[in-house]
Parts: sequence; C-alpha cells; structure tokens
Amino acid sequence: MCVTSALSADAPVCRPGQPRRYGVTRSQSTPVTCQVDADPPQVTFAWRFNTSLETLDLTNSAVTSDGLTSTISFLPRADQDYGQMICMATNSIGRMVRPCVFNVVAAGRPEPLHDCLVLNQSSESLSVRCKAGFDGGMAQRFVAELREAAGRRLLRNLTQAEPDFSVRHLPAGLRLRLELYAENDRGRSEPVTIDGLTLQAAEKRVSNDAGSTQLQEVSMTPVIGVLIGGVLSLLLIAVGVVACLRSR
Repeated sequence: MCVTSALSADAPVCRPGQPRRYGVTRSQSTPVTCQVDADPPQVTFAWRFNTSLETLDLTNSAVTSDGLTSTISFLPRADQDYGQMICMATNSIGRMVRPCVFNVVAAGRPEPLHDCLVLNQSSESLSVRCKAGFDGGMAQRFVAELREAAGRRLLRNLTQAEPDFSVRHLPAGLRLRLELYAENDRGRSEPVTIDGLTLQAAEKRVSNDAGSTQLQEVSMTPVIGVLIGGVLSLLLIAVGVVACLRSR
C-alpha cells in the first residue's frame, strides 16, 4: 500500500475581517495593525506610506512584528500626512500578491447608523436595532430621540453603548418619530429617522371582536343551509304523499 501526504504551502494573504480604515487625530500616535495568513507562518513585514504627493518606505523603528501580525505607530503632524498605509508580507513561498491597504483619515464625526430594524411595536413600547457605521476614529455612543410626529415635542432621550434601543411606557395612540444618531467627541452623525404609530389597546380589542364575529357568521352559514335543505326535502315528501293518496 502506498501512502502519500499532501503538504500545502501558501504565500501570505491579508486576513479577512480586520479594520481597513483608521480615524487619527493630528499629533496623536495611533497603532495600525496588519494581520496575514501564511504557510509556513514565518514571515517578514515591510510597510510603505502612500499620499497624493509621494510614496515612502517606512523604517522598522516604528514597527513591531509578532508572528503573523505587524503593528506600526502612525503620527500625523499636518493635513498632508494622511493617506494609505501599505503592508507587505513575505515567507519562503514568496511575497503576497495583494498587499494589505489601510486608509488613514483625519478623525471626525461618526458615520450614520444603517440597516435599522423595528423589532417590536406594541400599544406602549417600541424596540429598534441598528448597525453602527465608522466611528470616525474615536469612541462613539448612540442616541435615540423620541418625539411626537406632529409637534416634535421630545418624549424620550436615550444614550446607549450599542445601537439597540427599547422605549417603554409610551402614551397610546400617538404618532411617533424616532431619530437615531451616532456621536463622538467630534460631533454627531446625520440622523436616521423612523416614523411609527402606536395603537390603543381598545382598538386592538375591537379589531379582534370584529374578526371573531365575522368568523361566527361564516361558520353559521353552512348550518343554516343544511336546515333549509332539510325542511324543503320534508315538504317535497309530504306533497308526494298527498298526491299519491288523491290519485287513489
């Protein structure tokens, strides 16, 4: 019997799922991390910085590498210092075909929330879940402002660490307007607006009662038809009997 073993070997590739955009404040050092997958895992890293004016090879003095991860400290001092950090890795198989590219932008306001979904809407509560956008390079928090749709009177104001909002004990029967934001120390994102209408509990009961009345009427219709058919059959039989007796 012949036994063969297949050994796979690959040049480095960018590891999926890592951040590709960094918001950086001027004169503040920020670590930019590059992660790759490779077999064999012994790799060497090289960094370049690309702006609209030039491309620079970065020295190893600001780079720390450990296994399949390399981190470089980025310190912008002027507006033109923002651009693209390019990470290249090489192992014994070869150099990576596509480098890892990281966009370094000036820290600013966060991006708006997106993919917001109303999870629950009852006569007195409302729950909404969203996805966060880019944080602008700073820690962000999430704000929900619940207002009357007509007069824009503020009813509730919530601040959350995650973009999940649940508002309870709402006044019944009001048309509501929910405005959702992300904010950081640089400012607030553009709002995402959700309009909703809470129903009064009495309206729900009336609706249910009407539905069951219609159901009773529909279910009674076949019974009435059977009774009418039976009566007609008896009448026809009686007429037939009388006709037979008279013919005799």
